[in-house]
Amino acid sequence: MLPDSVMGKIWLGILAGAGLWLAVRSVRQSDNPGRQLLRLGASAGLLLLGIFGAAYFLEIQQKASAFGRVVSQIAAFAAPLLVAACGVLLGVLWAPLIGRLLTAPLTSLFDGGKTETYRQPLYAIAEARRKRGRYAEAAAEVRKQLEEFPGDIDGTILLIDLCAKDLGQMEEARAAMEEYLQNGPHPPKNIFRVLAHMAEICLDTNCGREEAQQCLKRIQSMCPGTKQEMQAAQRLAHIGSAEFLEEKKQAVRVPIKEFDRRLGLQGKKPVFQRNEKTPEELAGEYIRQLQAHPLDLEARENLARLYANHYRRLDMAVEQLETMVNYRNQQPRQVVRWLHLMADWHIQLGGNIEKAKECMQRISGRFPKTAHDAQAQKRIHYLRRELRNRYQSW
Repeated sequence: MLPDSVMGKIWLGILAGAGLWLAVRSVRQSDNPGRQLLRLGASAGLLLLGIFGAAYFLEIQQKASAFGRVVSQIAAFAAPLLVAACGVLLGVLWAPLIGRLLTAPLTSLFDGGKTETYRQPLYAIAEARRKRGRYAEAAAEVRKQLEEFPGDIDGTILLIDLCAKDLGQMEEARAAMEEYLQNGPHPPKNIFRVLAHMAEICLDTNCGREEAQQCLKRIQSMCPGTKQEMQAAQRLAHIGSAEFLEEKKQAVRVPIKEFDRRLGLQGKKPVFQRNEKTPEELAGEYIRQLQAHPLDLEARENLARLYANHYRRLDMAVEQLETMVNYRNQQPRQVVRWLHLMADWHIQLGGNIEKAKECMQRISGRFPKTAHDAQAQKRIHYLRRELRNRYQSW
């Protein structure tokens, strides 16, 4: 059995440790740790003052002699007064927190409980100044927000627009873009958004298509293996030539050929020449486009349709579709559409139900337990009907 003095020290140590743990936890969870730490320090000081001050006055009261009756009465009055004063000050310090805890059950009925507040940049002032034509002040306001919230994507794009479109300062726009990219890492979608936006600005201004191409190529190098890489490849493949972009900025003039005004009075039917390209010319254009841009999905799909519909070459058409299906990070709806198209051609050109069924099974294996899976399983039951309709149409 331990002595009472030892047990008292043990309990005192336990209470001190629990108090220290609660203090540290309250500081970490506080919205303002500095203020909470100051409140805890002041509370500890008031507690020590109240405890030791009351003990001191009580000791004076006990040691006072008969001649010190006045001192004894003063000490007896001062001890509770000091404790009360410390209690009042502690109440002032902790009253807001205690009131918040007591009213939390009632306020939670209206706001759903404790809600976290997140600070975010505000660009309303910059937008207002931009609408008034005060572009330099708007750019300064955006930079002020970006200093407090570095790496904000919306602020970066707004600053690029202000510098490039409104102020005509392309170097400042490039610097804003580079500063954002260097303060990474950033998710691929944000990298794509900034660089693609800069590419569009380059195409609309006099910077030229070369800089726009460099921006899109940077997306491919910075976002490998993502869908943003494929999106950048599509945009890169469809940037027009320098002559086309220059003509695009000018007013479009459509020349109208003058025909015979008495055309309806003639006995023979008029013959109009079509400006359509031959299948051979289209195939050559698609092949040259794919040689320059192998990831151009539009050109490859058009080439596959040309092989199937005009040349009736099922093997070459399926080869083009297989190439697109095997590209990484393709959209599921695109893959499903290509596999359905492949099944159509196996039925229409080859009359092969098994190959068409394999295409549907590939959809089910690639996207199990989805709407695409259910649609593919449903189509499997109607493949024979599709084949019969093919023969009947002949």
